[in-house]
Amino acid sequence: MKNIKNITFRTLQIGTLIFLVFYTNAKIYEIKDYLNPQNQDRKKYIEKYKYIAIEEMEKIGVPASIKLAQGILESGDGKSWLATKANNHFGIKCGPIWKGETAYRKDDDRDKEGNLIPSCFRKYNNPEQSYRDHSKFLTDPKKEYRYGFLFDYPVTDYKRWAKGLKKAGYATNPNYANLLIGIIEANELYRYDFMDSNSFDPELAEFSRKNKVQYNNHVKMVFVQEGDDLADIAMKYNVGMSKLLDYNDLKTENVLLKEGERVYLQRKKKSFQGRKEFHTVKKGDSMYSIAQFYGIRLDKLYQKNRMFEGTEPAIGTRVSLRKKVRKGQQPQLRNMNKNLPAFTEGLEQFIIYSFLDFTEPNKPEKPKNDPKPPKTENLFHTVVKGDTLYGISRKYSVSVEQIKQLNQLESNTISVGQKLRVQ
Repeated sequence: MKNIKNITFRTLQIGTLIFLVFYTNAKIYEIKDYLNPQNQDRKKYIEKYKYIAIEEMEKIGVPASIKLAQGILESGDGKSWLATKANNHFGIKCGPIWKGETAYRKDDDRDKEGNLIPSCFRKYNNPEQSYRDHSKFLTDPKKEYRYGFLFDYPVTDYKRWAKGLKKAGYATNPNYANLLIGIIEANELYRYDFMDSNSFDPELAEFSRKNKVQYNNHVKMVFVQEGDDLADIAMKYNVGMSKLLDYNDLKTENVLLKEGERVYLQRKKKSFQGRKEFHTVKKGDSMYSIAQFYGIRLDKLYQKNRMFEGTEPAIGTRVSLRKKVRKGQQPQLRNMNKNLPAFTEGLEQFIIYSFLDFTEPNKPEKPKNDPKPPKTENLFHTVVKGDTLYGISRKYSVSVEQIKQLNQLESNTISVGQKLRVQ
């Protein structure tokens, strides 16, 4: 009898050992597969959402690598129930302020007796909306005490961000930070932390064009589709033309829109509500394009930077997006007249200020025999990438119709390198 018991016990031990070996190997295989950079589903997920992750990083300050890793982990490469049924890629629950659609599923919420009950999760129209709401969730002023410290970390320090998210209680998994770091390093997601949306302009325009109404700086907007004009957009989204012009700081509807350009359907904000405080001016930037990119009213952007409307910042200078700069710290101005010598750079604002000083005491009268001022030589403008007739008209203080008449143009279409008469 004793021998039978020993045999039974040893059989049980061997069976348990075999089970543990198979279970351990299965788990090791599962983890390796989870972190495997050759995972095709993961590669497709990264390719699909890297653009919006970079764009959100640029606007809000959450590292693209962290956002992608969280999306991968929380949504199971976009295949989880929550991702497929509710477009929720970050496991964000409803909370008391959520007014949108909802989806219910058991998670970790319990009733008074300790029984699991269905949790309320936010439901989105598309995954991109989930990515943007993730940014809003982390920057919610009411959650400043939890997540505010994260934005003191550089966007290139994904390890501190991962550990910070765990510390802030974003997830209950004790291994959450290591899982995020593992995904980032296995798939080299840290590369995207050193990029900006300009790195992907053609792809980003195509990616964004396919989406309908979106939000930028918490304002409704759409991306222009090929062939769109303001009249099309006003009719499609039931917005009056006068309001559409006002929302987008435009004075006329005769504007040639570029595919991928932003058009706002609501009044823009007075300042940028993300974490980014400054925009560094790049070639092709203007105060108007900056205002449109960040969803800020153009006049407020000028006021914050103590600049007169119509002036433009020099390339390489910083434009404040949130707070009004102090006197003497205004952005350096661009020399709008290329024929002037370099030392005149930045004098436009002083000149404009002089003209705006209407008192002008003891101003000497102009002698009657003064020779007539020479005619300006700036009669023509050579079209560069990003130019529109409206932008050119603002630059030279003439109307779009005047430019069209001077150049015998039948439409608003212009091409790079084209020489247009402007005076």
